[in-house]
Amino acid sequence: MMNLFADLPEAIANTLELSSRLKFSLADLGYEFPKYPVPAGETMKSFLRRRTDI
Repeated sequence: MMNLFADLPEAIANTLELSSRLKFSLADLGYEFPKYPVPAGETMKSFLRRRTDI
């Protein structure tokens, strides 16, 4: 980004200043995953883990 805005060094400084004031966490989104049918004997968490394990 610094190379992209080399002619505007204040843009980088302002971006850094702004980012130091922001607080964000994924918990702030309040998103809930939709209920997905899983096989008998599985929880959503165990099913997802099994599907994504390599």
